[in-house]
Amino acid sequence: MGLDKGIEYGKEKRRKHRGAKDIDPAYRNHGESTRGYDDRTYKYRKAEQEANEKYKDWEEDLEEEDDDWDDYPSYSEEEENWEEYKERRGDYDLKE
Repeated sequence: MGLDKGIEYGKEKRRKHRGAKDIDPAYRNHGESTRGYDDRTYKYRKAEQEANEKYKDWEEDLEEEDDDWDDYPSYSEEEENWEEYKERRGDYDLKE
């Protein structure tokens, strides 16, 4: 029995589409409309944006903390003073 004939005799149980699904097939299930996808994933995109902002703030704080290390002598300065340090302390290398 064809679809038209089934509708005519009241045997067809499928319902017609309503709302936007009736107008455009892209809005139906498994359609290509991005509007429905965007609506469903809004909270996840918002949470991702907040997480990215927190990460950027954390990186900025970390860079500010790195500036505190400028007060300490660099490795080359320590290397120059290493011999003086050993003499003051009286330590000797075991290899020597």
